[in-house]
Amino acid sequence: MSEERVPMKPALGLVRDRVSTLPSRKPAAPAASAAPQAKPAVSVEEARAAERAKEEAFAKTVAEPTVTATPEEPKTKGKAKARPAKVSESTGGTKRTTLSLPQNLVDLMTERRESSPKVGQVQFILNALAQTAPRHKELVAAENGASVGNELFPVTTAPRVNVGKLTTISFDTAEENMKVVDTLVADSGAVSRSQLVRVVLGEVLGAS
Repeated sequence: MSEERVPMKPALGLVRDRVSTLPSRKPAAPAASAAPQAKPAVSVEEARAAERAKEEAFAKTVAEPTVTATPEEPKTKGKAKARPAKVSESTGGTKRTTLSLPQNLVDLMTERRESSPKVGQVQFILNALAQTAPRHKELVAAENGASVGNELFPVTTAPRVNVGKLTTISFDTAEENMKVVDTLVADSGAVSRSQLVRVVLGEVLGAS
């Protein structure tokens, strides 16, 4: 008995005894890239508006003043500045004077002031001048002594006063007070403030 042959399915790529064309191994060409998007068109009015905005911003930066911080002066250590003398409407200010007095009188005045701490040096001298005001001429004349003269010159020889070792003291007082002291010096016949204060302190302190 003859066997019937079953027809076979054609092999891949074979169609009816023909070899079909195999696909090419070359890589496929890349797809064309998308065209770049075009920038939106800017109108002339928008361009001018943007330009005006830039100019206005620049004008503001120029118009605004620049504030710079002032550097602080370095603090230097040194002697404190002397305070100016106080000026009051009643006295018109202060005035300084310097007196030349015997050292022993200054020492006695210091000892007396130590017993009354509330009395300062200036106040002590002013109090002494006020206390002895009626006797200023007498005290000055006693220190000056008698002068020798002749028919032509009233004074040819004046007594020399030995006041011992001298020291100087300075103090400030109201200008009006100093005017009173100068008036007392002129009225007493003293040659200076120092002489009047010297004879007054000698009387008050018991050193005359």
